[in-house]
Amino acid sequence: AEASEQPMMTLESEELFCGGELALRRRGGAAYLVLRRPKRGNALTAAICEAMGAALRRLEADPACRVLVLAAEGKVFCGGMDLKEARSGGGGMKPLVGLFAQLKHFPRPTVCALNGGALGGGAGLACCCDVRVAARGAYLSFPEVRRGLAPAMISTYVVKALGPGLATEAMLTGRRLPAERLHALGVVSELATDSGDALTAAVGGVVEDLLKGAPGAAADIKELVRYVASHSQAECEQYTAKLFAKMMAGEEAAHGLMAFAQKKSPDWDALVRSKL
Repeated sequence: AEASEQPMMTLESEELFCGGELALRRRGGAAYLVLRRPKRGNALTAAICEAMGAALRRLEADPACRVLVLAAEGKVFCGGMDLKEARSGGGGMKPLVGLFAQLKHFPRPTVCALNGGALGGGAGLACCCDVRVAARGAYLSFPEVRRGLAPAMISTYVVKALGPGLATEAMLTGRRLPAERLHALGVVSELATDSGDALTAAVGGVVEDLLKGAPGAAADIKELVRYVASHSQAECEQYTAKLFAKMMAGEEAAHGLMAFAQKKSPDWDALVRSKL
């Protein structure tokens, strides 16, 4: 069955925004932000971008949210910016630009569930996430060059996710990058056989592994990777020494090391609740 014909998961709660075109679903420590405009290819309007940004701000302030999954209903993940709205002069680009930055710097692990094609800004969303899980038949595409444009706004995220060589090829040719090729290159972490049950299971497995990690350590790791990728060796040595000292003096390390010594799995949710 297609992803649009069945719920993505057993839900604990669901909120709808933008007339039902965006959903926020919760299951345990994971929040699922789901695009629901399948008849319009889940294209991004200014209102949807603003609603997604507001949801991200709420989730960032909620310690119960430990993993974010970006998903979509229908056959296409996201066709990018809503060109009908753009041609009419409505909305503007600011909400979309802000959304990319918010998603990239979201302090929890982020997973993109690619059920189908991700074009332009949709591919930008996928590249902003930490982990990508894709169904066979899904793809990334940057068709801007065929419309007399360059994918400028998303380039900083795309180049870092794909690497300069592959990003240049994809942007110049406008060709699709199939999930199978992206999986072979390590851009996609998991490849599911279909966009229904198999994709749901693959995403669920990644979420389960991410929830085994300490929330503070996960945030530190995201910042660590960003810092190491953009600073000198000397700067990195100083930064990592300070980070290590901070971590070893923290509650999470004490909790995790004690659980390890006792041959138990650490209960990170309990640790989070104890600090509320």
